[in-house]
Amino acid sequence: MTADPDRQRFLGRLRAALAGGLHADPLRPVEPIGEGDPPPVSYAPVPGDTGARLLAAAGAAGAEAAAVTQAELPELVGRLCRQEKVATAVLSADPECDLIAPVLERAGVAVLARPAGRSEAAGADLGVTGALTAIASTGSVVVSSTVPGARWASLLPRVHLAVVRPERLVAQPAGLLRHLHRWAPGGLPSNLVCITGPSRSADIELELTLGVHGPRAVWVALLG
Repeated sequence: MTADPDRQRFLGRLRAALAGGLHADPLRPVEPIGEGDPPPVSYAPVPGDTGARLLAAAGAAGAEAAAVTQAELPELVGRLCRQEKVATAVLSADPECDLIAPVLERAGVAVLARPAGRSEAAGADLGVTGALTAIASTGSVVVSSTVPGARWASLLPRVHLAVVRPERLVAQPAGLLRHLHRWAPGGLPSNLVCITGPSRSADIELELTLGVHGPRAVWVALLG
């Protein structure tokens, strides 16, 4: 097999540049790493109420977001089902889905599986999950693979409803990792997804398309 001459020229330049080792950049000096714990990192506070900030940021990202009490859940779910033309649904094993299952059944929606399986979720109109946490500054809900069915229910149906408990809110993305040990005592899940609004792609001719890599509609219900 003949070597690519362009590749060989590139590698030759790279070897020559690195022959003397890496050179320090005077414009970006590297501070020596000392011993002991790293200094604490502070973040700018999120202005206003954290729950209100979550709903505003989620709405700005294209999600339908609302704060509801448990008594108001049927109205929200009914509006979702009518607006999104939902006939079938799958649910994760999140405890929040205990509140949603009977509401869907009263609305005439067929619950195909709980926890959601891959094949059922791929054919369902709606997937319902809880949330490991939600990030106020970005409007993101975080779904963990440790919950049976959560990955399929949040990814494969064309609509995703995430039910968020207020005690799980964090202000900034760093709060997810700082508090992960409380919500996932078994350690970092194999799959941890931050969902910010509907799935979007502009890979083809730079034309924005919804629903290419996931749900085309995301609803966030913040329990009051």
